[in-house]
Amino acid sequence: APPQASAAIAKELKALTPEQMKNIKYNDQRLDVYTVHAAKEKGMEWAAPLLLGLRLAGERSDNSAVSNKGARSVMQFIPSTWHGADTQKNGYKWDRQSGRERDIDNPADTIDAALDFVSDISKKFKTKDPMVIAAYYHGGDDDARRVLAGGQPKGPIGRGYLARMDKWLSQD
Repeated sequence: APPQASAAIAKELKALTPEQMKNIKYNDQRLDVYTVHAAKEKGMEWAAPLLLGLRLAGERSDNSAVSNKGARSVMQFIPSTWHGADTQKNGYKWDRQSGRERDIDNPADTIDAALDFVSDISKKFKTKDPMVIAAYYHGGDDDARRVLAGGQPKGPIGRGYLARMDKWLSQD
């Protein structure tokens, strides 16, 4: 999308009412435009395809969805990752640049938070390998280390997640 259009979509998503936020589907094309826009704004163009894959192939969760582990939003943040430590502003609900508290019900806020999370995973494992990052995003440290070493996530759910991601990322 042209820069003016993506900026307009960003503004529109950030201004949604709570009722409108609840009805956002994971495959809403405005989220695609916003993902690319936000990645570019953060200097993370490399992460845009990965983030699109996480939402569209990996998580596949509408904004009102809550997983059996309590993960919420189109980006499926579990409570401990979203909130961080009780005594610090270290969860992904905090915008690192502005200090503003993000809204887990706002898909633009959760896409921004997911970009921060992906950046942190990339730094932690010293890689931009989308399979390592996706393994961590879905299954945590042990799964990411297995994939980094050339293996697979431990369980069938994690392996299925990475298979969907691989298929999505390798489409032409």
